[in-house]
Amino acid sequence: MFTCKFVSLLAITIALLGLSSPTFAAGNERSSATADQQDHLLKGDRVVKGTVEKVTGDQIQVNTGEMQPRYLPLTMAKEKNLPPIKEGDQLEIVLNDQNLVVDYHPVGMPLNHRRVVGELATSMVVGHDRAVIKTKDGKEESYEVRPMARSKISTIPIGSQAVFLIDEANQIADVVFGNEMAVGAASEFKGSPPKGAQSRLAGTIVRPLERGRISIKTKEGKEQLYEIRPPVQDKLAKISPGEKVELLIDSENKVVDVAFVNKERGR
Repeated sequence: MFTCKFVSLLAITIALLGLSSPTFAAGNERSSATADQQDHLLKGDRVVKGTVEKVTGDQIQVNTGEMQPRYLPLTMAKEKNLPPIKEGDQLEIVLNDQNLVVDYHPVGMPLNHRRVVGELATSMVVGHDRAVIKTKDGKEESYEVRPMARSKISTIPIGSQAVFLIDEANQIADVVFGNEMAVGAASEFKGSPPKGAQSRLAGTIVRPLERGRISIKTKEGKEQLYEIRPPVQDKLAKISPGEKVELLIDSENKVVDVAFVNKERGR
């Protein structure tokens, strides 16, 4: 009798495990960067794996096993000439020390980033989309800055040494203070540390951008007013009431980036 009950319980357990396997496979594991990948990353960067859930408009929705999905800009894949991305594809996502997306690519595709050691030669160009770096040999090089890196670039004092991560599209994807190996990074230099992104907030625009602020109604029906950091204001300049967005909020309760939900929009 006991043996029958035990066998039955074991069978049920195995069946439940079998049923849950696809869910686990669809869910995703955090992964550390390999030795080869570390050579193409900065201090504090890490790599996570995820599964593409949907591709809509200019965004890729990815399940990484976190509480909320990640939204990746489709334009980045086009600029880097990645293969067409579709539902079910496995991606590796590079995140920096602020948990922001630095880069992504299909699993198995090698990283091809390079590190440039130098200092910020001038204040960022109007629009916060380009930066001029003075390298160790005295050359000045101009690079476009990825949206997620702009808030970090804007905190670097002119003349301060930093390490810039240049991606396959020849754009600045990330930056840290310090020497080439980023040892002791920001603590060795003057200036305020970058503000980390702490949370995401989904909702609907109530009032468009005005004096650097927008009003959003959350899913719970609560209306909230947020200040928009300068690098992001251009993305919100033409937004209209009723549009659904997901805001990335930093530790000072300011918006550092925005994703437009289920709506095709240029970046």
